[in-house]
Amino acid sequence: MLGARAKFARRTLRTVVPILLATVLSIIMTLDPARADGPALALGRSLTATPSAASSPVALNLPAALPYRDCTGVTPLSRTSVYRDTCLPGTYLVGHNPGAFTPLLSLRVGSRVSFERRTYTIRSVTIRTPAAQWAEAQTHPAVLTLQTCVNDAAGSVWVFTAS
Repeated sequence: MLGARAKFARRTLRTVVPILLATVLSIIMTLDPARADGPALALGRSLTATPSAASSPVALNLPAALPYRDCTGVTPLSRTSVYRDTCLPGTYLVGHNPGAFTPLLSLRVGSRVSFERRTYTIRSVTIRTPAAQWAEAQTHPAVLTLQTCVNDAAGSVWVFTAS
């Protein structure tokens, strides 16, 4: 019985810790106005304000994406590649953090992202559960969506939408 409890505790920690971490980071970011334009947000919350003129937006060039056609999401992704999810509307790119999409964490609303010879502007930054993001992407597709893990546990994901 002790083994089952330990497994349950481990599984719970893998789910709860990323959410708690994102929430704590969100609180810290709101306490420090100089850093309030960073991407740390509470789960399900979205930052859509325009950055101040004093802050210069980050520009990021994305690498070419490999097609990802597994609509079940079971096929694992390589840490070193960026994938284009063909099951979701719009241009939907997925990559690991840590890994190919770690540079996304420097983006904020107003940042510019280049992909396939086109430049997009980040319009929102959100943290969601993967299931909530799957539903959101199908009901409210964006021109460009970038998704990466909050951390290795993948209990929640960063979602950057751009137009």
